[in-house]
Amino acid sequence: MYRVIIVSICIFFLTGCVSSGILTLISGADVVSQLTTGKGTVDNVVSKVSGNDCAVWRMFKGRKICKDADLEEMVNHMLELDCDTYVFTANDIVYCKKEEK
Repeated sequence: MYRVIIVSICIFFLTGCVSSGILTLISGADVVSQLTTGKGTVDNVVSKVSGNDCAVWRMFKGRKICKDADLEEMVNHMLELDCDTYVFTANDIVYCKKEEK
């Protein structure tokens, strides 16, 4: 019984040391990722895998985690056009509708 207790205590403490070391490395990588890309490591992995712009924090604001990159480009293009009325072609190309007189 004494051996079981000693082994259990050793496993408990060794596991704690290993996991805290791994967490320290992950935290360091997350800080570097945040500073260089503006996203955490999880956000970058999910974005890369999905091919979209993903950020986990959006979930906490009741929004979708991932945004379609093409949609974001289209919205930015529409803002640049600054139209009163937008028209979309069958190929999702957007342009300003000319005002009829």
